[in-house]
Amino acid sequence: MKLGAAPHFQRVCKGVGRCARFLAQFSAQANSENGNANLWDLYRFMKATVDQRLLQSPVNPKSVFANNELDLSEIDVYGFDYDYTLAIYRKSLNRLIYFLALNRLISAYKYPEELKYVDYDPEFAVRGLHYDVSEGILFKLDAFNRIQKGTAYRGKRKLSDKEVASIYGGFAIPKAFLYPDTAGYERTKQLQDLFSLPEVGLLANVIHYFESNGFAYDSASLFHDVQKATKLVHSSGDMYRAVMENAAGYIKRSIGLRQFFERLVANGKLAFLISNSPFFFIDAGMRYLLGDDWRSCFHYIIVNAMKPHFYTTRAHKFRLYQPTTNVLSWEKVTQIMRHSVYSGGNLRDFLELTGIKNKGILYFGDHVYSDLAEPSARVGWRAGAIVPELTKEIRLQNSDFFRRKLAWLSALTSLVERFEQDASCDAESRTVLAQWDQEREELREELKMVFNPRFGSLFRTYHNPSYFSIRLMRLADVYTSSVANLLNYSIGQKFYARRWLLPHESDLLYPSLSQAILVWAAWSLLFSLLPTFSCRQLPDVYWNASSASFLLASRRGPTLDVQMGDRLNIVCPYYPSAGDPTGRLDAYLEIYRCTLEEQGSRIVGVCGTPETVTLLTLVVREFTANPSGLEFKRGQRYYFITTSNGSREGLSNADGGLCRSSGMKMAIDVQSSDGQLTTKRPRPNKSKDYFFITYRTPELFDDEDDDDQTTQVDYEDSLNGEATTAATNSHDVSEWLPTTAKSDITELWYVVHTRSPEEQQTSSSIGDQQWNNGCSCYPHANWATIVSLTLVIFFAGSNERGPL
Repeated sequence: MKLGAAPHFQRVCKGVGRCARFLAQFSAQANSENGNANLWDLYRFMKATVDQRLLQSPVNPKSVFANNELDLSEIDVYGFDYDYTLAIYRKSLNRLIYFLALNRLISAYKYPEELKYVDYDPEFAVRGLHYDVSEGILFKLDAFNRIQKGTAYRGKRKLSDKEVASIYGGFAIPKAFLYPDTAGYERTKQLQDLFSLPEVGLLANVIHYFESNGFAYDSASLFHDVQKATKLVHSSGDMYRAVMENAAGYIKRSIGLRQFFERLVANGKLAFLISNSPFFFIDAGMRYLLGDDWRSCFHYIIVNAMKPHFYTTRAHKFRLYQPTTNVLSWEKVTQIMRHSVYSGGNLRDFLELTGIKNKGILYFGDHVYSDLAEPSARVGWRAGAIVPELTKEIRLQNSDFFRRKLAWLSALTSLVERFEQDASCDAESRTVLAQWDQEREELREELKMVFNPRFGSLFRTYHNPSYFSIRLMRLADVYTSSVANLLNYSIGQKFYARRWLLPHESDLLYPSLSQAILVWAAWSLLFSLLPTFSCRQLPDVYWNASSASFLLASRRGPTLDVQMGDRLNIVCPYYPSAGDPTGRLDAYLEIYRCTLEEQGSRIVGVCGTPETVTLLTLVVREFTANPSGLEFKRGQRYYFITTSNGSREGLSNADGGLCRSSGMKMAIDVQSSDGQLTTKRPRPNKSKDYFFITYRTPELFDDEDDDDQTTQVDYEDSLNGEATTAATNSHDVSEWLPTTAKSDITELWYVVHTRSPEEQQTSSSIGDQQWNNGCSCYPHANWATIVSLTLVIFFAGSNERGPL
């Protein structure tokens, strides 16, 4: 059995029972003389199947994610860090730190003045990377202490895999490199917090400058110089003063943060603040975030805490701080009073002097080691990690482009796994599998670059969790992008951790690869048959310039009111060869000779034979499991028009020709559930508001989510079976598309233009005038290819399924 695209598979599988024998038959044929072709058939079929899958709902970026089960009803005390926990900083702060540290490096350590002209790249690195102090190499580790290929850099230069293997003897990094030795020396430093990003950016620029200009340098000395210069930015107060003078320019205001603390107080919860930053700096930021009375939100306020030493030693004692005089009290602290401010101290004294018990405490911080590891291990506090990068990561992984690519990567990996053993003795099959494996590697690299072109996601190294991610999962019970996200949950919310699927376990909720194929085939067959049994047959529409429908409708063209489930036949022009009037045949050729073909495209229906009766059947429905089927939306209007002539150029010119002279255009109104057309407020004149129906990647349009604004139309095979097809001309469709889209669409496509009835009524100068006097559905849709139903209808290359 030879597989093709989805409709071919449907025709082969006349019944669901025959579909069930698909994989068994395929496996037997895979080793036959046509096995190589069959492998590619399965590849194409699986790709079409994955492209048509309904993806799971996007992840809410404001969610709280659980690594360990956490019941908030058991939490009586909430603790918070300040920097990057309550105060989330803008990228402008990293640029400030970078240039302040660079100035210190030049003035205090006499580095070249030319470094001032090297620009800072805020997108160069991500948090969680490791820096090899001895070699001056920055790299990203996975959960198994292995360097992710393609993520090792010396300065701004990417090291080859061969160079990395030569330096480290492979890609595995010994544990001795990752932890301090008995003398306290650390071979590598992990960039654990967001304050480290400008530091590593400065390191990369200095190394790149030295190597580009042939300067000899010691990487360890360079690292310590940059580290000390960066620390001076904080200890000197330069950064503090800049942020205090322009809080709005450096701090993001968290919506709902004040309401969250008010809810804690209203529910009798106790809140405290422990931060390494000085009070005057915290005070300026908190006034911006919570208001001048921010101290009323916290029962206890600890500044200059010197974490992680705050948790590990009792050498530092608390001292009462006087905000009005900026003076520390000399008296011994015997009790920590509510709403007062204390400096220094240690964890044991804090628990004793406040009377807080060890249990029922949830502490939030951004640094998994300095903030979360010690209190969790020493006194059993529950830990919540604030990861501001989550917002961007989730937004990117929610994109249809990313999810489609990831779904295909998973399916392709399953294919390679499935046939790896069968192809072990077959040279041709091994060649095919090698090509699949190469595509898999390219997909993985493409998905990595979505997040960061050099280091990828903060949380993953291809399929494995990153070193940062695995520590986050081990040390934090929950994590989220902002403290204010907790406001979306009840005060007694219980967070449940997902069950990790181990490699030897099966997922009972999701079908296997073979089951997915069979289920999809069965549903596709079922939904393709349903309209046959429950639909209203509308009068046929004869798409001829001489048809009464178009003559009576004058230049406006006919308008049809349809309902969900209706079936409409578009009857192609029929001119028997005997006694054919020349004028009619010329008119037919002008409209209908525009048929295109491209390798990989599949023709659903063609009006290409005037001597044969051909029907194109349109079924109005909201959902179809057929990959060639598209979907209508209730309360929308769809326009169908001819092109101006039968040439390729005419496809992109929707004005003139028989469309203008003979009114060859038709509108279809789909009624809503209450029998009315949905009225919508007119939208601004943007091409994305006019639902170009095509299978495309998200890069074609703006980044905004247009899922609720896009409509699809379904064209079925004729009632008599398959529509008659004819030989077609071959053209490069990519030339019709915007320049930015050429590399993203490789197969043919069609477009149907639609706009809401409300917009027609309110845009007479644009709408009715254009609709009556010309055939442009919308004048500014200058690049849209508007194709009549009477032309070839294609099922395009699927990068997208469902509402766009």
